[in-house]
Formats: sequence, structure tokens, C-alpha cells
Amino acid sequence: MRRSRRLATLCLASACVACQDAWPAPERFPKETSMTAPAHPVAFEAIAQRLLQSPPSASGLSQALGGPVVAPGNDVTFKLDAAPFTAVNISEFRGDVDLVFDLAPGPWAFRDVVAEPSAWSSGPRLPHSGVLESTRTWTAPGRSITCVVRLDGEGPLATRAVTGQARCQVTAS
Repeated sequence: MRRSRRLATLCLASACVACQDAWPAPERFPKETSMTAPAHPVAFEAIAQRLLQSPPSASGLSQALGGPVVAPGNDVTFKLDAAPFTAVNISEFRGDVDLVFDLAPGPWAFRDVVAEPSAWSSGPRLPHSGVLESTRTWTAPGRSITCVVRLDGEGPLATRAVTGQARCQVTAS
């Protein structure tokens, strides 16, 4: 009896493996709405450089990140294959474009999200929440990009944990 159960289990397991090979898993998101997956985490600096080279509109910034074309006045949310970022929401209001980046679950140190932690400035903790915010601004002719990352924990800035979402604002000048 035990031998027949083992044989049945083995046959079932090999059949499942054969089914997985024959039927690939469906994609959750179309390929045109995702970036290519990097071998290492993508830092904000790389995203900022990509955004500085694109038109300062929701549609231009969306396309720079590998997303769809956005009609003026509309918001868009799409998947990013750029660890530690999983998705981005882009909205435009009166010429300013806001980007909200969702982070993958797990503990992310500040040095995992940015390439140069020393280039970011941080002030005192926010009085109502006790959270520390670190900001950095990049400028180019006709626009500026300001990004804010919320940090928690003690010790050096580079080792603090990133909490919540990371936000950027692109302002046309």
C-alpha cells in the first residue's frame, strides 16, 4: 500500500512538472508598461537623470520610465521592474508633476535606495510623527526635480530604514 502511494505521488509530481513546462504562467502586466529588470537596485539618482532628459509632463515622464502615454489631466499608475521600486503613480496639476514610488516589501536601507547618501540633506524629525525626511533637488534648463524619502531609525543616515513611499515632484520653470 505504501509503495503504491509513493508511486502515485511520484507520477503526480512528474505530471505537474510536465504541465508547468507546457503552459507558461500568464503575465500580469503588459511588457510595454515595465522597465527592464536591473541586476542591482536602481537608485533615485538614475531615475532623476532619466526624468531630467524627458519632457516635463506626465506623459513624457511616464514614457521615460517605460510607462504608457498619458492624456493631459489624467493620472497613471504602472509597474516598475526596478528594485526596490515596484510601481509609480504619476499625476499632473498646474504644470507640476508628482511621482509616488511604491517600495517592495522588506527592509530597505537608505543606501539601497540612493547611490550617494551624503548628497541628500535631512532636517530634524517631523514633530507629529517623529519621522526624518531626506531631500535632494536636481536642476536642468527649464525644470527641477525634488525627491523626498522618509527615514526611520538611529545611527548614520546611510543605514536608516526607508519607510512608506518615496515621492518626487517635477516643476517646470
